[in-house]
Amino acid sequence: MEAPLSARAVTCGVVAALAVLSLSACTDAHPAARRPAATRADPTGSPLATGVAPATRAKPASCQSPPRRSDQFHARHVTADWRKVTPDSPSGFFRQGNVSADGSLLTVQDPGGIGEVRRLTGDTLEPVPTPWPGKSLGLAASGERLWVLTGAGQDKYGLGSREAGTWYGGPLASGGVDVDGRGPWVMAGDRTMRWDGRAWRHAPLPDAGASLTGTTQAPWTVLEEEARAPLAQWTGRAWRLVRVPGVKGKWVQLSAVVPTRPGEFWALGMVKWDEEDAELEPLARSRLLALRWKAGRWSCLFGPTDEEGNARFTDAVHDGRDGLWAVTHDGELWHLTDGRWTRERPRETRHVMNPDTAHADIMELAASEDGRHVYALGRAVWRLGQ
Repeated sequence: MEAPLSARAVTCGVVAALAVLSLSACTDAHPAARRPAATRADPTGSPLATGVAPATRAKPASCQSPPRRSDQFHARHVTADWRKVTPDSPSGFFRQGNVSADGSLLTVQDPGGIGEVRRLTGDTLEPVPTPWPGKSLGLAASGERLWVLTGAGQDKYGLGSREAGTWYGGPLASGGVDVDGRGPWVMAGDRTMRWDGRAWRHAPLPDAGASLTGTTQAPWTVLEEEARAPLAQWTGRAWRLVRVPGVKGKWVQLSAVVPTRPGEFWALGMVKWDEEDAELEPLARSRLLALRWKAGRWSCLFGPTDEEGNARFTDAVHDGRDGLWAVTHDGELWHLTDGRWTRERPRETRHVMNPDTAHADIMELAASEDGRHVYALGRAVWRLGQ
């Protein structure tokens, strides 16, 4: 079976480090130059949690998959309200987006596995120097701090900070595990750490994580495929396993969780299975899947069967208005608002000769905490409604 569907997580065969930079430094002009090595460690405080909270039960325990052609989303096609704000990346993609309150975007411009940190302010894209040129794997941002996942040639993942122009670093975990960051949180394998403004504080996960999702105030973790449940939720005191309904004879794989209203959230991804052809060869099949949790119970929405086995939501973010934005495997942007789904595709992602041909030019989404600023990232960057 495939690896968990995560748009953000970073797993690397090479070893990596994680560095932290004061975001105030990103707004200044950047000299071409010295990139000092990270040598000191940020402080570590008392544990945030020493264990995990009791797991939740899925109610109901399963959902019934509808007939093959049934589409329970009923998403209406609308005119796209997105504007392309960067040229196409000459190689690779933009990914790992983080949006500040003023609407500026921090991202990694990735030529193929590793890349450089960039800051987009308005329509201006500029580099953000780090001590490891060309080795940035991922980002997370919180307030005045920027975490940079980087393949720096060390034998462990690490943490660090830049204060008064000096970079600091320290070990986080051995290589070969999934590492991700969101807001003040960093995940490495089966543990997380949260920056409290003065020190890093540890909290264990109930199983190994694949990526961080949710929001800064309501963080979630998509767990690895072998985990006992697909999700973990931060309760405010500890992480807990969250079980979701199963689908008979199929695998549920989730990519993102979006809190929408108090007591309500959506988990998006796919349901997949294999069928056999006349020669008994396996054929992959899939459907879009959205799970809604409200008042302690789950409900399920299925898209029609994709006979190629590709259909899935790859990422999702909140829209700041009790709804969400999601992106599908082929780069189409879906919006849930007032209980209704719509779908749209920016003009620049359509095939010139055949507008109906799908291009998977958009793979990730990024939103500010208040949802006022939303970006779509892929071979270029698109901004919503501006």
